[in-house]
Amino acid sequence: MDLLILTPVEVEYKAVRSCFDHLQKVVKEGNIYETGHFQGKHHLYSIVIRQTGSKNEDISLATERGIRHFQPSMVFLLGICGGVKDVRLGDVVVATKAYGYESTKETDDGPVVRPESLPYDAELIEWARQLAREYNWQSARAVDPSVKVVFAPIASGNKVITSTSSSVYQLLKKFYNDTAAVEMEAIGFSKAAAHYPGIRVMNIRGVSDLLDNKSHSDAGGSQERAIAHALAFTLELLDFLDFSQLKIYTVNAKILAQKLEQLVFPKMKELVTMGEESASHSSQLTETIWEYVKELLTDELAELEDNIDDPEIIEEIQWSVRSKLRQSLKKNEVLHLQMSRLMEAAAQQLRPESVVISNSKNIVQGSTIHAGGNVKIGDEYIGQQINNTGGIKNQVNINENKGDLNFD
Repeated sequence: MDLLILTPVEVEYKAVRSCFDHLQKVVKEGNIYETGHFQGKHHLYSIVIRQTGSKNEDISLATERGIRHFQPSMVFLLGICGGVKDVRLGDVVVATKAYGYESTKETDDGPVVRPESLPYDAELIEWARQLAREYNWQSARAVDPSVKVVFAPIASGNKVITSTSSSVYQLLKKFYNDTAAVEMEAIGFSKAAAHYPGIRVMNIRGVSDLLDNKSHSDAGGSQERAIAHALAFTLELLDFLDFSQLKIYTVNAKILAQKLEQLVFPKMKELVTMGEESASHSSQLTETIWEYVKELLTDELAELEDNIDDPEIIEEIQWSVRSKLRQSLKKNEVLHLQMSRLMEAAAQQLRPESVVISNSKNIVQGSTIHAGGNVKIGDEYIGQQINNTGGIKNQVNINENKGDLNFD
C-alpha cells in the first residue's frame, strides 16, 4: 500500500520523519519528498512524506502534485489544530468532513454564509472509529490513556485564530456549530483530493491549543505533544488497517479498457515504426501503464509489426487490444484498481493546454492552438493532431529549420 503523508509545518514534519528509518530523498519538479517504509500487521506501506506550508493554497497544490507524482492508495494530512468544541489539549481529532468557513458574503447586515463542505473517506473513518472504540491504542503507543479521539468536522481558512472572542470563532459557533477544531489546510486539501475519487484521504490532527492563550500553550510544548498523539494514532491505524476488507474504487472495465487502448495503441505503433530507443516522447505515465500491460498484448504487437501498412487490419488489432484489456481488467482486480488510479493521474496530466504562437508568417499573431498533448516546435515531436480556435482539424506541417507551424 502506498501512502502520501502531508504535514503543513516544521514541528509536524520532524515528528513524522522521526518514525521512519532509512528515508531517501526524492526530488520532483523542484519539490523535495522523502520516502520510506512502515510494516503493519497486514501491509508493508511505501511512505512518501512532504512538508507543504500552512495555507489552503499551499496544501492544495502540494496534494495535487504528490498524487500525480506517486499515485498513492491513500493520502493523509497530519498535523496540529486549535480546539473549538468538546476537545481538550492533546486530544486527537479525526475529521469527518472539511468546512471552508471563509466562503461568505459580507453585507451591511453581517456575513452571509455560503458553506463549503467536503467529506473524507468513510471506510477509513469507520476503521478509525473501531480502533478508537475497541482497542487500547494509547497503551500500544505509550500515550496518556486519558487522550481521546474525537470524530467531527474540521474547519479551515487562512487565518490563525487566537481568541474565542474573535469574529471567526463566533461565525463558527453560529454557522458551523458541530466543528471540533480549526486549522488552515483542510478545505484546500479536500478540494484537491476530490479530483482523485479512487484515492482514500484522511485528516488527523492533535489539539495543541484551545484558541485562548495559544502562545502560552505553544510555549509549554503543546504542539509537540499534540502531533505526537496524532501520529501515534495514525501509526496504530496503519498497523490495524486491512486494505483487503475495503471496497475497491474502479472505473467500469469497458470504459477503462477503451481509455487504455486510446493511450497505449499509439505507443504500440511508435514501437513498430520507430523502435524501442526512438519512441521516447511518450509521457512518464504512458510508459508506466505500458509496462503494466505490454505482456498482455504481445500477440497484438507482433501482428501490428506484420501489418503496419494495412489500415483495415490495424483497426481489427485496435479492437483486439481493447477486448483483451477489458477481459484482463475483469479477471484481475488488482490490475483494475491500479489502472484506474493511473488513468486518473494521466487524465490530469494530459489535459489539453493552450499554446500561444506569435510573430509567425502563417498564423495571425495572438492565435491560440489547442493540442491534446505535449507540443514541441522544430524537429521535436509535436503530437498527432492540432485544432485551430475554430475547432477545424487541419493538416500540420513542421518547418524543421525555423520551427514554424504551417496550416494547409
